[in-house]
Amino acid sequence: AEKRKSRVDDDLQHERRKELLKRKGEEQERDNQLEVYVGNIDYCASAEELKALLENEYGQVNKVDLVEDKRSPGSGRSKGYGFVTFDSPRSAADAINASPSVILRGRTLRIRTGNPKKFQHRPSTKMEAPMMSFNVGVMKDRQ
Repeated sequence: AEKRKSRVDDDLQHERRKELLKRKGEEQERDNQLEVYVGNIDYCASAEELKALLENEYGQVNKVDLVEDKRSPGSGRSKGYGFVTFDSPRSAADAINASPSVILRGRTLRIRTGNPKKFQHRPSTKMEAPMMSFNVGVMKDRQ
């Protein structure tokens, strides 16, 4: 009887775990539908400018994340791309479909479906030799 109860408890935990994973997957899929990648952004453009432009044209924007250039920390200079989360999948789809016609500061924005994890910086695999120089020649005794 004890073993049977233990097995039933294990089955319930397994079912709960499956349900949680299913919900998490659905939430992640929904988030992916709401989030878009925006590229070719002017380096000096602000998140507020981008948000105002997209809200004016396509609907409520919940969040704008511009990727900051790490080589110039604190400058507020972006790397020219970021991620925008819309309030509805319809707004995100409208922005993606209108992509070639969206212009900010004279630059045509590239808007695509996006997932920040997909665009994270990956370290370069290219091996670079350190810069070294050698003087090759005959050394003469100084007298």
